[in-house]
Amino acid sequence: MTYAFGGAPNYSGLSMRKAHERLVREKGLNGDHFNAIAENLTVTLQELNVPPELISEVIAIVGSARNDVLSSSRCGAIRAEMAPLIGPRTLRNPGREATA
Repeated sequence: MTYAFGGAPNYSGLSMRKAHERLVREKGLNGDHFNAIAENLTVTLQELNVPPELISEVIAIVGSARNDVLSSSRCGAIRAEMAPLIGPRTLRNPGREATA
């Protein structure tokens, strides 16, 4: 995520796709896992009182890496509830009561 947000401009490691392909192939990394990470990030940003517009922007940037992380050529969007536009929300998160 650091690289996706403009940090570490001199990164010389594996591509996003290459870094995750073993997890996809051998461990079954899939869209549900990606969504869970994005949901947890959303909840954390909400708890830090980040404005909803910025949360939406962050989730859009994270979502832009989805196909590479999942080694997919399909266009897959993050579920709409991960980019809340109005008011505080708590998304599916173990140990928390969900509200909308």
